Amino acid sequence: GKLIVIDFRYNNVNYRLINVHAPNLETQRKRFFENIRKWITHSTILIGDFNVTLTIIDISSNCVFSEDPSRNELFKLIRNNDLIDYGDCLTPEKKQYTRKQTVLGKLKQSRIDLCLMSSSLIPEVSSRLSAAITPSWRWRWDEAPEMGVCGV
Repeated sequence: GKLIVIDFRYNNVNYRLINVHAPNLETQRKRFFENIRKWITHSTILIGDFNVTLTIIDISSNCVFSEDPSRNELFKLIRNNDLIDYGDCLTPEKKQYTRKQTVLGKLKQSRIDLCLMSSSLIPEVSSRLSAAITPSWRWRWDEAPEMGVCGV
């Protein structure tokens, strides 16, 4: 797995942005999530490809929600660092799938790309980002069918 850590200051507040690309293999992904802990601060935005779904509602009907030990590690990371799934907050009434593939003629979709952030940041980020990215925020599969690009 890979990560990029960027510390920045905005309006006299320090933030940490961590972009992740978690490994595909469960055991490596579990270790990856264990090792991310040391980078999380009280003002962290953790975003990227986590390569695992959080809940069964993050998959389409053609997918199987299988047991994955890395998911438990990710939940521990979320719980122990008071992180919120901000992507889920943006569109709580509708799931936005971030990965799609066709297998044996069946479309399989899931949400494995997440935006997690320290709960203390939610009021500040919501007031600034919501106006900027909703309601025009959506995943544009037509422009990037393999990756899913956030577009307007």
